[in-house]
Amino acid sequence: MPKVSVVMSVYNGERFLREAIDSILAQTFTDWEFIVVDDGSTDATPAILRSYGDRLCVHTQSNKGLTRALNIGLSLARGEYIARMDADDIAEPERLEMQVAYLDDHPQVGLVGTAYYEIDEQGNILRMVTMPLEDAEIRRALAKFNPFMHASVMFRRSLIEMWGPYTERELFWAFQDYEMWVRLAQHCQVANLPQPLMRRRLQGRNLSIQYENNRLHCNVIIRARAIHAFNLPVWYWWYVLQPAVALLLPPALRTLLRRVKYGGRTYR
Repeated sequence: MPKVSVVMSVYNGERFLREAIDSILAQTFTDWEFIVVDDGSTDATPAILRSYGDRLCVHTQSNKGLTRALNIGLSLARGEYIARMDADDIAEPERLEMQVAYLDDHPQVGLVGTAYYEIDEQGNILRMVTMPLEDAEIRRALAKFNPFMHASVMFRRSLIEMWGPYTERELFWAFQDYEMWVRLAQHCQVANLPQPLMRRRLQGRNLSIQYENNRLHCNVIIRARAIHAFNLPVWYWWYVLQPAVALLLPPALRTLLRRVKYGGRTYR
């Protein structure tokens, strides 16, 4: 069996798909399988996937959404470790090698992410984003924000077998990763590598009011779970109060505040 199963879901991702796939094929670590779930794509995605032949393990299905597609990918994975990948991001060549080495050397750690670069649609680097590194620091951060870039994470398959895959509750349709990190961190240590081993592509999509309401609602629930699970001080409930109050604000005011925070963009 392969050491690592790389799991990607793609839906109509023709624009950046080859860059994402090629970045995995170019990894310095080579003991992997690459599982791609085509979640009902209607563009050139199926043809692009076919062009790679047996280098990819492609599962094709009708459109079921990201969470269910990822869980299908997890169910097909055979590796000791599972590495996430997105169809519009780019992995640095040493990504898998460095994460495998870290998990091999730290058996108490079940999940490891990385720092990353943010890039624009043309691939230009905008900035480097660092994350909390150590377990205790990350546990505190989980009560404030999601301290892992989803596509940068590698975790032990045994954790999924014991504690379950991504939740398919409709509430967490866009935040299935954040919910799972808090759940898994109750049973193992977690970490981030300081090296920027991924490039996360930012695309100019405005957030819908429904998405924004869902984001705030999920932040209230997941942050509260983290505070309870990790026995954090009572003042951490301030980070739950913030999204709860934001839910009471008019949508237009929330959009304006996001534009101010993110330099004119309403997406993040």
